[in-house]
Amino acid sequence: MIQLKSGKQSSVSSKKPRDYYVFFIIGLPLIFWAFAFPLIKVGLTELYPENLAILRLFIASMIFFGFYLIKRKHISPLQKADVIPLFLIGFTGISMYHLGLNYGEQFISAGVASLIIATIPIYVVILAWVFLKEQINR
Repeated sequence: MIQLKSGKQSSVSSKKPRDYYVFFIIGLPLIFWAFAFPLIKVGLTELYPENLAILRLFIASMIFFGFYLIKRKHISPLQKADVIPLFLIGFTGISMYHLGLNYGEQFISAGVASLIIATIPIYVVILAWVFLKEQINR
C-alpha cells in the first residue's frame, strides 16, 4: 500500500517473477518470428533454398527432440493410424511452406514476404468461403 497526499491509500500491483516468465515465453517466439524473414534473406546469400529449409527444420527438430527427452512421460504414444496424416501435414504444412518461403525470398524483399505470410489467414477464409461454402460472420 502506498500513502497518497490526499490521505488515501493505493494498492500498487507488483509483478511477480512468474509474470515476467510469461512475457518471456510469449516474447521469445515473437522475436524469432520477426527476425526470421530478414535472416532468411541473409541465409540465401550463402545457401540454396533447399539447404536453408533443411537447416532450419533440423535445428527445430533438435529443439523439439530435447523437449521430448525432458517431457517424455507427458507425451502420448503415436498411434499407427496417425502416422500418414501427420506425415502429410508435416510435409505440406511445414516443408513446403519453408521451401516456398525460401524460393520466394530470392525474388522479393523480406518485408514483402512477411506481409504475404501475414495475410495467409485472410486467404484461407476467402478460399473456405469459395470452395467449401463456409459461412463468414464476425
